[in-house]
Amino acid sequence: MKTLFVLFLLAVVASANVIPHRFNSACNNVNPTAAYLNCNVDLTIAMDMSSAMGNTANIATMTNSILSDFLPNFSFYETFVAVLSFGSTVTSSMYWNNYADICNSINAAEETTIQVGLNYTSLSEVFQNYQIDLQHSGRNYQKVLLLLTAKTDPTEIAAAKIYADQIMADGVAIIVVALNQGSTSDLSKLGQYFYPSPDYTIPITTIPSVICSYGGQTMNPPTVNPSAPPYNPLSDAVGSPCSTNVSNVWLDIVFLVDISNSMSVHELNNWALETLTYTNKISFGPRGPHKTRAGIITYATQSVTRLALKDGIDKSLFRKEVLKVKTYFNPDDNGGYVQTALKAAQTMLNDTKYIDGNPKDIRQQVIILTAAAYDDIGFKGAYETAQTLKNDGVKIFTINYISAAGFYVPDFDPLASEGYAYRSDDMGIAQLLPLGLTQVNCFCPVGSLQFHYFNGHNNTNYADCLVLNDVASLPSLVNSMGCPDGAVVAVSSQIKLDFITDKILFNSTKFGQIKQFITGAHKNDDGNWYWWGYDQTEYPVGKFPVFYPGPSDIYSYMLNYYGFNWRLNGTTDENPYP
Repeated sequence: MKTLFVLFLLAVVASANVIPHRFNSACNNVNPTAAYLNCNVDLTIAMDMSSAMGNTANIATMTNSILSDFLPNFSFYETFVAVLSFGSTVTSSMYWNNYADICNSINAAEETTIQVGLNYTSLSEVFQNYQIDLQHSGRNYQKVLLLLTAKTDPTEIAAAKIYADQIMADGVAIIVVALNQGSTSDLSKLGQYFYPSPDYTIPITTIPSVICSYGGQTMNPPTVNPSAPPYNPLSDAVGSPCSTNVSNVWLDIVFLVDISNSMSVHELNNWALETLTYTNKISFGPRGPHKTRAGIITYATQSVTRLALKDGIDKSLFRKEVLKVKTYFNPDDNGGYVQTALKAAQTMLNDTKYIDGNPKDIRQQVIILTAAAYDDIGFKGAYETAQTLKNDGVKIFTINYISAAGFYVPDFDPLASEGYAYRSDDMGIAQLLPLGLTQVNCFCPVGSLQFHYFNGHNNTNYADCLVLNDVASLPSLVNSMGCPDGAVVAVSSQIKLDFITDKILFNSTKFGQIKQFITGAHKNDDGNWYWWGYDQTEYPVGKFPVFYPGPSDIYSYMLNYYGFNWRLNGTTDENPYP
């Protein structure tokens, strides 16, 4: 964690404001004289950093073109910009309203690619990531996705078209630039607008004007006819969202803090301020609804408990102990015994599994581990200990600190649960950590599988706990009798359908026989089609899947009609399905 010092300078320049070349200085927040005004859109720039780009020099050509030629066309107070990069993983930022954050996001993505190397990521994952992270965030202005890619594989492009079509059907404008390709590229199938580029630069003659032609338009819910039900955002949602209200979390959190000489008093003070910031809205207390307990363990060569879970039920005591952590800094200890810290946390959590003879507390158990160093021998054992904890249901967050020598801890991120590896200088970490806590607080009962999506960097949980009942039943009976305390599944997105087929049906012993399954889509008395929601609620069927029921159909099922292709079919209540 680094403290940011901001220096304000008053300079006299002889020419109009321009964005400086990023290699001449750090990314400066310079507001250019924009070529296009009143361009209020939420723009995402998706940058190819995969092996399709050939080498990092081509990637540098692309990013320089974005920063020097493309971005100066826009006023960042009007055009909000998110950055999505895809190479080893797919990573997306938030929507930024200033050049500095946009530039830093692009730089960080490029530097990661240089360090990790050029790898393969499918275009389908790029569109899935956009659907989940960016399509429904930002403002209510028109969403525009600018895809810059050198991909050429027709099979990969055809698979991605399924998601691109869904995104465009939801009202998003997609602009595709085929890098180092001609006008015959199959990439033209992925957007409403297509531009070939003979090299790795962005042809900007027309693209900014196309983007700004959407300026000021809003992404309101789709218009419906007067007899149709009112629009419900669940209709076109990927899945049922988990709560993001951090004040409602119900957790046992153990903080493991590195106090070795790879840290510093300054870094530990920053850790304390950051921790108090993202835990500020958490309600602390003993057993009871939505009450959290916290423990603190410091470690270097040895681990020392500073606050036990049974004592960490008072917010003022927790704050006091967090602020004291910097006083434990040990400049003479090389430390790095991560395994020792994890075992101490394991003991602390196990001690709370039974309270007054009652079974394990309902609270989800979380470890938030920070490190700036590790011991080679102890670290190998740390991985095994972390796996044991995760297999026992404990969620591990890691925060990788830059050491005094200027390096991140290598091989540290795999200790984390999937999607919860952070770095101390991550932009927006104060928002990412509480969001992560609400995500792990959203979990399913034993015997069900939680619908989730991992985009290669972040994990998104949904409040849908899925169970396959492979006994053939009548559609008219399933919702009332076959799903106690639940509802027949709503297949409202391609991502959810893929999860069902890949994670549930594929693992079923009857997968070879299950070519259809009942869904919750049904015709109501008003003549419209609805999904069943929870607690016997209903909401209208949305844009997915494409559905052409017959006039006498009142129920529905998904049919595997060819290969891996599924469609929603209407039916009467005469045919039993799983």
